[in-house]
Amino acid sequence: MTRPRKPLLLLLIAVALGSFGCGSSSLTPVSDASADAGGGDASSDAPGGDATSTPDAPSGPEPCSTPGETRAAACGNCGIQGQTCSPDHVWEPNGPCTDQGECSPGTTEARDDAFCGRSARTCDDTCAWRAWSETAPAGVCEPGETRFDPEGCDLSEYRAASCTSSCEWLESPCGDPCGGTRRTTPADAEEICIPAGPFIRGHTDFEDAQPVAEVLLSAYYLDRYPVTNRRYAECMAAGACTAPAHWDYDVAAATLAGRIVTGVSRLQADAFCAWDFRELPTEAQWEKAARGPSPRAQRFAWGTDTFECLDRPGGACPGGIAYQPVLPYDYDALPLSASYYGIEMLVGGGYELLRDRYDSAFYSEAQSLNNPLNDTAGYSVLRGVRLSNLRDLEWNISRRRSTWDRLSSLHTLRCARPSS
Repeated sequence: MTRPRKPLLLLLIAVALGSFGCGSSSLTPVSDASADAGGGDASSDAPGGDATSTPDAPSGPEPCSTPGETRAAACGNCGIQGQTCSPDHVWEPNGPCTDQGECSPGTTEARDDAFCGRSARTCDDTCAWRAWSETAPAGVCEPGETRFDPEGCDLSEYRAASCTSSCEWLESPCGDPCGGTRRTTPADAEEICIPAGPFIRGHTDFEDAQPVAEVLLSAYYLDRYPVTNRRYAECMAAGACTAPAHWDYDVAAATLAGRIVTGVSRLQADAFCAWDFRELPTEAQWEKAARGPSPRAQRFAWGTDTFECLDRPGGACPGGIAYQPVLPYDYDALPLSASYYGIEMLVGGGYELLRDRYDSAFYSEAQSLNNPLNDTAGYSVLRGVRLSNLRDLEWNISRRRSTWDRLSSLHTLRCARPSS
């Protein structure tokens, strides 16, 4: 922006200064040395900027011929200053340098931008900064940042990458970032590694899922599918589990072994995971598995904010499934429900019991931001939804529910374990 000159103002100041002494009045440019003596240079650098060059300025006082003479002189950064000719015949300030601009003409300034970028700007002849211009292009990441990208890798493997000092990704071959050996057989007991790192928890659709925040989790393994009748029957045969609700119906035929077990209580869910040398996932582990890593913040597990009725039929969709106490499909019947990490039936497979106890205000506590677990007394947290649910909003992966510890035909489970 160009600073306008003020000829009328300068003239008025010159006339006013003339009344302070004998002799003539004038408006004359002065050296920076004269201006500094009466108020200095008002030039200032923008935050984060580095002044890289400043024009040379003359030194020493400026002589004058008539002691007592006054003038209004240019000073500093395009400012104005009253001066008087001293008995020693040099101009001396009789007031501060006022109305200065932002910078000294010709000065250049540089700054560091995000992702290793660099910009510079210069001061024009009206003492105003020109716009910043790029001198070095930005990279793609911040040094020290890490990520795990599943693209091009096998299921549960990721290509780890770290950001270099030049703000570029340095990738490694595909591998298991959990550092252990995941279970791959039997198929209904397969685990998937969820890498360490942050994810976005919560959603503004629900009051008890706020504030939305970035939460940090350590790496862990999680069941790819909910627990099946076959797996639960093994626990019962070992004497570690008791029969859930509707069990006689669920195991009436061997063809139902691949169905998701339902009707379990919190105690039964804990007992099964302990028998399998694991534990129920936390609420944060479940939501990260459904949403993916930060900065993903979508409503639905398949990666969008749009409910895709044709691909995942619910009760309100054509061909939707009406409510029934036992899910009428096998554990692998909804491949399109897979999340970013490949976890299936986080929605559509029932209401999953989790390790946390429900507290509507827990998200506001500082302890909820790093490997959170709310295990104080209260109802058990539930996550997920059944296909028979008629409301699309219920499919939002941030939807929180709770239940008292009892048998219910709606409840199912999956298990997790920490990485090695």
